[in-house]
Amino acid sequence: MNTYDNSRAKTIARLFLCQKQHTVADLQAYKKYRMQLSKEAELKELRTFFKNDLEKFVLYIRSQNTNPYSYRDYLRACNYLGLDMTENKNRFPHDFKRWHDIRIDEYNTAKALKDEQERKALYDRFAAVASKYLGLEYDKKSVYIAIIAQKPSDLIHEGELLHHCVGRMGYDQKFAREESLIFFIRTKEQPDVPFVTIEYSPAQKRILQCYGDHDSKPTEEVINFVHKKWLPYANRKIKQLAAYPQRKLKLWQTTTALPLITPKRIFPLLWTLTVCSRNFGSSRLSSSKKVSILSPLAKKITLRTEISKGKPNLCPTK
Repeated sequence: MNTYDNSRAKTIARLFLCQKQHTVADLQAYKKYRMQLSKEAELKELRTFFKNDLEKFVLYIRSQNTNPYSYRDYLRACNYLGLDMTENKNRFPHDFKRWHDIRIDEYNTAKALKDEQERKALYDRFAAVASKYLGLEYDKKSVYIAIIAQKPSDLIHEGELLHHCVGRMGYDQKFAREESLIFFIRTKEQPDVPFVTIEYSPAQKRILQCYGDHDSKPTEEVINFVHKKWLPYANRKIKQLAAYPQRKLKLWQTTTALPLITPKRIFPLLWTLTVCSRNFGSSRLSSSKKVSILSPLAKKITLRTEISKGKPNLCPTK
């Protein structure tokens, strides 16, 4: 404690003792809590919050027969609930024990609701990512298969049975953000029994981790399957996924660049087709007359078959 702190403490002590409502016990409590707040890192937020009001805070928690840790929990709950802590009714409630319990209950309810919403959003996003990369699963000519995790609980189940941390440490969040994907290596004979877990980066196109039970290194046979069979296959699929939106966009651009049938063009064509349907089979029309009706129509319509999937499109020429 420096000279400034010593002089300040002595001044506060004199003020305490000069006022009849403060006793020596109050001064001792002040010294105790001031020392506690200055040393313990967990109470740093209280030290900051009551930087200019420390004496009043010490007297308050002493009068309410509580402690700094209970007030810290109360302060965190109030901040989470968005209460104005500059108001005295929130800063120094008249019945701390009662309002502490009320705010903690409100905090727990709000936190549980938010956690449930976040959990649902995580599950939805996780399922969407798993569906997107479902094509990376591998079950071809090998005794092993690679399957992608479908939901966060799959990671927890895998981690518990193989005694590693894939069910913890935020792997579900990384999966949902597509930072890394989790695949399970299983044997074809026992596809539901956890065997080896791999973490794969779709951006870097490489395996980040590959572990078995208790973080053990897999056998050479499994490593060969992962690096020589599954990894090249997965990287090819990743390239296809990356190119797919470009191909789709290119097809759309090609399709929209084709001539369109506008109302000015289609109504004369419809009228001509109607005349043809009514009179083409009529004996009143000679063969030369039929040809004279159909020839302009054939010149105005071009059969276009360049559109994808071989579907013909009738587009009038300019």
